[in-house]
Amino acid sequence: MAESRLTASAGVFDFFKGNHVEPAVAIELRGPVFPPSWTSDTFLGFAPALGVLATGAESGFVYATIEMPFAFGANKQYEVSFSGGISAYEQGDSTLDMGGTAQFVLGASLNRGLANGHRVGLTVRHFSNAGLHNRNPGTDVIMAAWTVPFGQR
Repeated sequence: MAESRLTASAGVFDFFKGNHVEPAVAIELRGPVFPPSWTSDTFLGFAPALGVLATGAESGFVYATIEMPFAFGANKQYEVSFSGGISAYEQGDSTLDMGGTAQFVLGASLNRGLANGHRVGLTVRHFSNAGLHNRNPGTDVIMAAWTVPFGQR
């Protein structure tokens, strides 16, 4: 089995607009990376991921994405990753009306590998329904992340 990763994150929900700012926590499981069919020194391939994000107002998202990680730096200790996928929103007690349950998610993260194989980093995600519903405010979250690998390395 190839390496998978479990990431725990904490940060701020709706931080760009500031209308519904709430604390947020997330947990994400990223599966193994499927390498590209061509040779690349930096592009690692594609990886499926599943996550749950909850806010202080008992609202949240469940999401599934495909990540595209790129490694760089000495010993490839840095990794930047871009992701996109689908999500479901539950408003809970939040005043943020996302227009409906069905949403899309885009994300970017920057991580640094540590000697023990763990990673620390920063993640930014944007949630929006892309016009599927009459109301489409969109929102963003920024989080500090701690990632633990498991499986074969």
